[in-house]
Amino acid sequence: GITVSGPPPRLSLVWRGGLRAVVVLALAAAFAGPAGAQLISPGKLASVHADLEGVRNCTQCHQLGQRGIEPAKCLSCHEPLRDRIRRGEGLHANVARDCAGCHGDHLGRGTDIAAFDEPRFRHALTGWTLTGEHAALDCRSCHTPSRITDSEVRRRKARAGRLADTFLGLPDACQSCHREDDPHTRAVSSDCGSCHTAAGWNRVSGFEHADTGFRLVGAHAAASCASCHGAEGRGAARFEGLAQTCTGCHAAESPHGSQFAGQQCASCHGQSAWRGVPNFRHDRTGFSLSGAHGQIACASCHGSGRGASYSGTAASCASCHRDESPHGEQFGGQSCGACHGASRWEGAALFQHDRTAFPLTGAHVTADCASCHATDADGRQQFAGVDAGCQSCHEDAHDGSLGADCATCHATATWDRLAETFDATRFRHEEQTGFALVGAHALADCAACHTPGTREGIAVTPLEEGSTFPALAHETCQSCHEDAHAGAFRDSPGGADCASCHGQDAFAPAHFDRQRHEGETAFALTGGHLAVPCSACHLPREDGPPRFEVAQACESCHADLNPHGDTFADEGGVTACGDCHSTALWDLAAFEHATTGFELTGQHATLECASCHTREELPDGRVRQQFRGVESACASCHETPHQGQFEGQSCGACHDTVAFTVASFDHEATRFPLAGAHADVSCASCHAEERASDGSTFVRFRPLPTDCASCHGS
Repeated sequence: GITVSGPPPRLSLVWRGGLRAVVVLALAAAFAGPAGAQLISPGKLASVHADLEGVRNCTQCHQLGQRGIEPAKCLSCHEPLRDRIRRGEGLHANVARDCAGCHGDHLGRGTDIAAFDEPRFRHALTGWTLTGEHAALDCRSCHTPSRITDSEVRRRKARAGRLADTFLGLPDACQSCHREDDPHTRAVSSDCGSCHTAAGWNRVSGFEHADTGFRLVGAHAAASCASCHGAEGRGAARFEGLAQTCTGCHAAESPHGSQFAGQQCASCHGQSAWRGVPNFRHDRTGFSLSGAHGQIACASCHGSGRGASYSGTAASCASCHRDESPHGEQFGGQSCGACHGASRWEGAALFQHDRTAFPLTGAHVTADCASCHATDADGRQQFAGVDAGCQSCHEDAHDGSLGADCATCHATATWDRLAETFDATRFRHEEQTGFALVGAHALADCAACHTPGTREGIAVTPLEEGSTFPALAHETCQSCHEDAHAGAFRDSPGGADCASCHGQDAFAPAHFDRQRHEGETAFALTGGHLAVPCSACHLPREDGPPRFEVAQACESCHADLNPHGDTFADEGGVTACGDCHSTALWDLAAFEHATTGFELTGQHATLECASCHTREELPDGRVRQQFRGVESACASCHETPHQGQFEGQSCGACHDTVAFTVASFDHEATRFPLAGAHADVSCASCHAEERASDGSTFVRFRPLPTDCASCHGS
């Protein structure tokens, strides 16, 4: 026998052939006591497996010669799970067969080896996905002992005292949970899913009412099921033997009595709404409803309710509108339809004024009838015997000095504009004044210029007094138009001649184009400047006119856009933007980084500039990007994972910019050249991962022992 006192001895064994089994049995016999259990077992079993404690029970779960748990041995005890897996049911049929991966043991008696994170558990793995309102339920809302129907689960879990803890044994039929909620008794199919979904018990989305032979359209589609089939509190709902004719439901609602006996309701009414007759065509009665007649309620002519009459109704205008006629006997014997239409009673849509002795033209067409056809003492509008002369409506502004025929000068288009006859025969503006009316001048009203006084931007100088349209000074544009540039072009070649830039069609845009800007100024427009409007650079002064004395330096316009601050400023504080930027594109299209002394290669060439050239906020709130003074050492951007093992050495000795990982390393340069079998060993076999004092992990490269025993033992 072997006597053990104190800690078990450290054994160094050479396993050869059958000796292995003998030694295992010897060790099991030698350490069968507490010391032996401590040597072989990694820890106490959970309380649910406490009866398996001890080395003689190891093979109840473990297979000799193999690591870990043998799933088949687990299922030999957990028979309900084994049967469900064979049937392809539940969670365990859809996950890996490594039981210990989820149910670890040897962690002590108080360990719950069946615990899992309920909020993060994916119920779909069980083969039953939670959707709709099911997804919001607490697990124990369904998984309760009262709902477990699997007899084997109930028997085994009850015997173990864990019936309230299990999640097994639940059926998946709707009635298993919702039997008391079923309002249908046995009137419909037991397959709840054919009509209902998990989105809500009261939502019926899968049911097609058309399958019953009665398709729901119009208002029927919006009606509640209970309105036809009965509702809660009124007994069981009825779904069979219901009438499908209109009178079966709506007989008591018909207002027609026996007027339409034998006729189908659908010949007039539709299913969208009971009121209204969308299927009825009034033109079949001989009286087509048009205009306003098509908009009025049926009851206006036919009465309402059960006393409504639909036959023998008079069709003449006077039968309904006799009291509404405002004409008295003026149009005795004439049909109302000669002037009025059915669209509206007001106005005379069918009346044509050119059939009278006074055709309407110009502004007369839009004038209200009452402005000429006044009402008499009885309040009736007069349409006969109206004076057609201009003076009957319009006052003579000339007091008769130009005769009574206003049309000689004026037209009906507008009173203030002279007629074509006046322009062509009485007054030729260029011939009689020397000032040709072209462009915008030709469109201006006479009074726009020939009115004494000063208006905004206009100051006319009459050359005569007492005339209705006095002659005006017109030697230059400035005879009438104020200088909008405040004398900025007074000393320009040719003087302040408005026509050198502006035309008479419109004051803007000016005729001063890009070619003139390049030839007549010291600032040629190129690149993006070609698309900039003049007003973007030539800003208005405080008193209104634009400023044309503009500084040409980039900063004069783009100071707020400068992201560099004074990083690239010279001794005088001026930044030469043109050294890097152009007017074609403000952003850098290409920049030779090698000119900075740091050539971009490998992964560096693919990075965004901002990855290294970070931004900082200036005191005034602007953001500046750093381009100068940026560290170029690897450590300034990349954290080293080596925990100081290569202090003082350059990263480039092992790494390059193509990838951070080491593509190839010459082990010959170390004090341990790789030869023989060592050349085929993976780096991680010798250079293992360690944990530093700060909790981080790193790979140990140096120092490492080089003697054989440090890796291969004695």
